Amino acid sequence: KARRLTNWTGFCMSGMSITADGKKLAFLKFAGKQTSFLAELAPGGTRILKPRHFPLSESSEGVVDWTPDSKDIFFISFRSGTHAIYRQSLDQDIAEPVLSEGYGRNPRVTPDGKNIVYLGIGENGPPPTRGPEPVMRVSITGGPSQRLFTARPFSIMTCARSLSGLCVIGEPTENGTKLAVSVLDPMKGRGPELFRFALVANDDNWYLDLSPDGTRVAVTRTLAGPIYILSL
Repeated sequence: KARRLTNWTGFCMSGMSITADGKKLAFLKFAGKQTSFLAELAPGGTRILKPRHFPLSESSEGVVDWTPDSKDIFFISFRSGTHAIYRQSLDQDIAEPVLSEGYGRNPRVTPDGKNIVYLGIGENGPPPTRGPEPVMRVSITGGPSQRLFTARPFSIMTCARSLSGLCVIGEPTENGTKLAVSVLDPMKGRGPELFRFALVANDDNWYLDLSPDGTRVAVTRTLAGPIYILSL
């Protein structure tokens, strides 16, 4: 009967081998890491100029969004031993914590630039565990979070850039064959359903995003595409 030998977390193992006497185990230890870069866009947006590592840190850190004035960025960092949301100005070396605990995934700055909506730790545990996840709101300056509602497993939120724009949430139906896209009110929670989009059953590699002005939605069903542009 198999029995558990270790209780390690934070990395993966591969290439295991055992010594001839059966007393020692050798293996490769590895972990994924995010690194973000900041660059200027050339005229026309066809290429980037002067890319630089930002934030300049050896921790796993991935930029996720901007403040409306494009002076600060928000990023996810594992520097404290758990995934958390930080804010840092482009001309500063120090990051300020916005959310220190309870972060799950999918943070988005609201169109008014005052809050961040994100998915908290799911009912069955953090990703990649699958289960219902709470939709949360926190101020971009930090402070306590507010729970808005519980989203269905593997939902995705996205927000427009314009002040008059909106946020939406895409939630797969229970049988996974359709995507229900609804208005997401950052203050009140889930709003009216906008449309449904056919998905490939048992394939979680779909994605959606709002255009900056909030008038169109781009959706993909699989990693291979194609990209569908839908007008609201």
